[in-house]
Amino acid sequence: MTGEVRRSYRKLAVAAFLLLWNPGARALSAQAAPSPDDPPVKTDRNVTPPVRLSGALPIYTEIARKTGVKGTVIAEAIIDRQGNVTNTRVLRGLPLGLDRAATEAMKTWKFKPATLEGRPVKVYYVLTVNFTAEGTLTYGPRFGQFLIENADFATLLEARRYQEAAQFLDRRAAEQPRTGKTGDPFASPNP
Repeated sequence: MTGEVRRSYRKLAVAAFLLLWNPGARALSAQAAPSPDDPPVKTDRNVTPPVRLSGALPIYTEIARKTGVKGTVIAEAIIDRQGNVTNTRVLRGLPLGLDRAATEAMKTWKFKPATLEGRPVKVYYVLTVNFTAEGTLTYGPRFGQFLIENADFATLLEARRYQEAAQFLDRRAAEQPRTGKTGDPFASPNP
């Protein structure tokens, strides 16, 4: 009987060895424990989406508030297994520093991670930030449109480089043909 038990143990050991070294078993164990290097997945019906838990609000830039710029910044990001926002990429931005303000705020956001079969996974996720200028002082729609059409000027104002901004306006006024009107630097060059 001892010889028969030894053979059984030997067969069991060989079966365990084959099972552990089987490529299919290694693939199953790799699926069970995802590595940090796994690529992000897209959310679908099998992946529960991440849920925002906390994070800073974006800072509405002063120049954007004064000019009444409003709209939505849309960015694609990766939410990692710990719920952190990484690799933000603006898909649709806004001028006057609002897209940068939105992405800086997004980096502080914390999420309940997305899950696949109950396990946290990295996912691609679209994030949005809405900017509204309700109740703020504006310089009117013509100035706002001028800033949108002249991003270099808006950048100078945002950086508080007023001397260079004034020189920009002087150059623009000198380039416009004289029409007999009083010099309106915000007038469209092609009436």
